[in-house]
Amino acid sequence: MAALKRSIELGFRDYGHIIHDEDLKNIREEPGYRAAVGALQMNDVVAVHVPEGLPEGPHPLIVLLHPDNGNERILEDWKDAAKELGAVLAAPRGPITPVLERTPEGLRRDRYRWRRATDDYEPGFTKIRASLEKVEKEQEIDPARVVLVGFGEGGMFGSLAALSGAGSVRGVVSVNAYWNKWRAKAYFAKAKERGLRVCLVHGKDAPHFGNAKAGVEALTGAGIPAKLVEYDGGKELPPNIQDLVKDAIRWVLGGE
Repeated sequence: MAALKRSIELGFRDYGHIIHDEDLKNIREEPGYRAAVGALQMNDVVAVHVPEGLPEGPHPLIVLLHPDNGNERILEDWKDAAKELGAVLAAPRGPITPVLERTPEGLRRDRYRWRRATDDYEPGFTKIRASLEKVEKEQEIDPARVVLVGFGEGGMFGSLAALSGAGSVRGVVSVNAYWNKWRAKAYFAKAKERGLRVCLVHGKDAPHFGNAKAGVEALTGAGIPAKLVEYDGGKELPPNIQDLVKDAIRWVLGGE
């Protein structure tokens, strides 16, 4: 157990290997094992990109929240947008959720999800707060210009994280995501006090489009600045999605 803890301290972060390796099965009931692996499950992975030529800070921060199961290219795909917006870009990885499926190579596959069960949101909120703190310590960030941009499950989760106050967040852009009206409503009063702004980007033929419209109506009715950006199509994102999201980010940061 001591050797495992020391290896983690020295950089051994292969969560899937640790929980499935037969060589470690004899210590899985030892005191401290669950705590060590639980902390590792949250992981400290948050990729950061600072565009070249960025003027002196403090800078806006765009935090990309990946869809269910992660997206290793999400940071790379948005580098040009970050440069255009003059913002630092960050992409945290959601908590690890072990699953029982196997890949074609015969290996187990772990999923990166913002929620580990239907009602288990706190680990993801904790990860977002920790990621914001980490980036704000290492970069010159303006806490009044932090925007969460989430896709799919990341969008649904990002909306709730922003509304609940998971860190210094100016607003959220949620793309083709389910609007959880039951949980969101509980956070309206505090979100209004903080001046949060919410933009939902949604395909007209995508699931939950009507729910997104109702969400914007509920937000504005509660005194929270909100808008719905519609595009033709369904779950597949349109070719101009980055333009739509960039405009949404500008609006969240106070533009029209």
